[in-house]
Amino acid sequence: MRRFIAMVLLVCFAFLISCDEAFVFPEADPHTPGETVIEIIEESTCTKQGSYIEIVYCSTCNEEISRVEMVKPTARHPSEE
Repeated sequence: MRRFIAMVLLVCFAFLISCDEAFVFPEADPHTPGETVIEIIEESTCTKQGSYIEIVYCSTCNEEISRVEMVKPTARHPSEE
């Protein structure tokens, strides 16, 4: 029984070593963030919040990296200013 367990452990260890050598780690994110661009602006009114979207594109390939929707607070009435 001990020989069997030793053989199984040896085979598992050999398998792990061979997998580690064959495994290729993926490269880090190849994109380079450019400037943040603000698009799709909806102005706020006294009854409705406005919004806009901040988008970051890759400065190398121009692919979109991130997109975040931002909310603008409601505007004041002109008499409140």
